[in-house]
Amino acid sequence: MAVERGARACHLCKAQRRPAIRVEHRQGRTQVNRTVPSLIRLLAAIAVLVALVYGGAYWLATKVEPVTRDVTITVPNDRFQK
Repeated sequence: MAVERGARACHLCKAQRRPAIRVEHRQGRTQVNRTVPSLIRLLAAIAVLVALVYGGAYWLATKVEPVTRDVTITVPNDRFQK
């Protein structure tokens, strides 16, 4: 038998929301399940992705040398007279 403490009904859809902490009583033992809220999981996943992108940019900036070359651009004379 699972006992959910703190379950509340949503005021918009009247559906039961599950609490973050759930206490289960099975065969004389009490087990506490702590679930991570979905917002925290989303923020953690975004933080990992941002860290990977930032780490990749840092690695490219420090380890890869750009190829240098000369560039010649001709500018028309009418641009100088303005």
